[in-house]
Amino acid sequence: MTLRNNTNYTTLHYVGNSVLNLFIRIFFNFPLKDSQSGMWIFRMSAYKKFKNLSDGMSFSQDMKIEALRTGTLIEIPIRYGVRITKPKLNTWKDGFSNLFHLMVKRVRQ
Repeated sequence: MTLRNNTNYTTLHYVGNSVLNLFIRIFFNFPLKDSQSGMWIFRMSAYKKFKNLSDGMSFSQDMKIEALRTGTLIEIPIRYGVRITKPKLNTWKDGFSNLFHLMVKRVRQ
């Protein structure tokens, strides 16, 4: 469960995140609830085992997929606050790029 509301998360972002979560469930057999969250914590020993991390917007989902591949991932809901700065996200471009990246990552595994 993510702790979001209409002031910090648009309907379009909700739909896009849901689609990406669905593809992660299909491709990697894990039901993430918030694959695009930038909040994550890993031990350095786990991080050193991660491979093929993106340097773009798909970095966050890559981290979670690699955590699944190398061990255990526990998803803990976070509370989202109101964004003060303008988002860096280009909704359509970044969404399709992340989806394409998921497909490529699945084929390469």
